[in-house]
Amino acid sequence: MKKLWKMLLVVLCFSLIFTLPVSAAKKKKVPKKTKTQQEISNITKATNNFIKNVKNYNVNGIKKCFSKPGSVKLMSKRKLMAKYIRSKQKKLSATVANVTYTGGKTAKVTLNYHMFDGYDPFWYSLYYTYTWIELRAYDGKKTSSSAMDKHQYSELKSMEQGIEDVFVPKWTDGTVSFTMKKVGKKWKISSFTKQLDNFINCNYQKAYKDWYNEDHRNDGCYEYDPDNYDGYYEFIENYFGYYDY
Repeated sequence: MKKLWKMLLVVLCFSLIFTLPVSAAKKKKVPKKTKTQQEISNITKATNNFIKNVKNYNVNGIKKCFSKPGSVKLMSKRKLMAKYIRSKQKKLSATVANVTYTGGKTAKVTLNYHMFDGYDPFWYSLYYTYTWIELRAYDGKKTSSSAMDKHQYSELKSMEQGIEDVFVPKWTDGTVSFTMKKVGKKWKISSFTKQLDNFINCNYQKAYKDWYNEDHRNDGCYEYDPDNYDGYYEFIENYFGYYDY
């Protein structure tokens, strides 16, 4: 009788060994994603790649995230200004808040962000750099693009170090929404909007527009024509307003 019980116990043990992994394997099976779920996953992945490139202010990387890279305005030639923005965007916090996709080749994405607001330092750096260029122009001195870049960067660093008492570091929370479209097998941002411009460039364009529209073009120096432009202010607008100038 004892031998019979031992045999039954051995059989029971073997049955448990072979049945447990099978049941565990059944539990681990994950249902396949639907086509919509897969596309939302791809859109989210593409958006996170965009955020990563913005955090590094990777000019080429950011442009590749758009369906029309040539429309994207970044500080690709203004190396020191790019350096300044890059130092701020390293601390950017941005996450995908919502993806709206109902099929087809377009989707809407919304990001939540906590980012450096460069409006004030950019505005004052434009003002101080413009004044410096203007004084040089009165003395008949031309100012190269690289010199302007260097001076604006030095103004920003001076404000940061407290030499110019006008800058208080400010961070802002907000959302940015944009449309994405499928190009081939990849998801790209459809257009370089003002909202995306300021998100990527820490509100530089917003500061520039406000500074430029505050009647600075009515001050002197019309005779200054550094690069064969028709007027000094067209030169200023082209340099400060267009990143790749």
